[in-house]
Amino acid sequence: LGLDLHPEQVAIAAATESSDAYDLYLRGRALILARADILEAIGYLEQAVAIDPMFAKAWEVLGAAYYLAPSWNYAVEKPYERATAASKRALELDAKLALPWSVLGQVGRATGEFGYETSLEYEQRALDADPNGATAHLWAALSHAELGYIDQAIRLVRRCLEIDPAYGNCRRHLAFMEYLSGREEEALRLFQQGTEQGFRGNEVLFLPLILRNQGRTAAAYAASSLVTTQGFPVGDLLDQLEYPDRDHTAARQRFRALAPTLSWANIANQHVSAAMFGQYDLAQSRVADYFGWIWSPDLAAFRRSPEFKTLAQDLGLVDYWRKHGYPPSCEARGENDFACR
Repeated sequence: LGLDLHPEQVAIAAATESSDAYDLYLRGRALILARADILEAIGYLEQAVAIDPMFAKAWEVLGAAYYLAPSWNYAVEKPYERATAASKRALELDAKLALPWSVLGQVGRATGEFGYETSLEYEQRALDADPNGATAHLWAALSHAELGYIDQAIRLVRRCLEIDPAYGNCRRHLAFMEYLSGREEEALRLFQQGTEQGFRGNEVLFLPLILRNQGRTAAAYAASSLVTTQGFPVGDLLDQLEYPDRDHTAARQRFRALAPTLSWANIANQHVSAAMFGQYDLAQSRVADYFGWIWSPDLAAFRRSPEFKTLAQDLGLVDYWRKHGYPPSCEARGENDFACR
């Protein structure tokens, strides 16, 4: 296995007697951390556990891979069932593992089995089991961000980068959270840093920021990658963002007609783009996705809409807020209503 392994790698290698299983595990884990080809990662990890069914760490990362597949637009049959089974198998083999608890918490919320309160309890269990788990910190950060607790989310995602400075998805989410906090220059710096290192993900969230600070050409390049099919109305979207006070009725109609035919290339694009176009009914459905985008500074109008209230109810945000307190951007209006800005 070589003599240049880090202590953690030595410990993982010792958990399997098969050098082939270990090599497959490393390949799959690298792809997952990079959020690269998740289907390829699943293939490697499935081979690893087939070679050594007792390799707990391979089961652990396989569970994470199954969970991630839908939100990154990879087609996997029954991904959440597989994520749950793999994560439980990992814990059966090694009860000290942390990441399976995060996966179980995320899956339970994604499937509607339970809400944010229970999900956060699972995530805290993961953090307690491994205070140095980068992905556990990231996923806990995303849960807090979805709830609108941006300061708590930033602390968690910064810890993710302290643990693993090369974790591109942590850097990208920190960039967006800095944007949410009004620190646009830092957000752009982190976004550019990740892009120069080859990371792809959530580009749509940064379009208004890029447009304002780097111009229409840069924003057009970013927007052109939103779908893998031809025909996305890039100009219409940029007009909507650059000139919000104009009449965009025709552009919105074009988007509605095209949206069902487009093959979306990246996480969150369809819903975020719909919200940017003012097509809130297309943005409100609950899907396997990250919903921290709802707090974008450029989507204040969406947060004042009835569709936002429906989405917040469906996601379970309101239930959590009523029990634990509203985020800084929202407030209760009587017993049964709320408002967000």
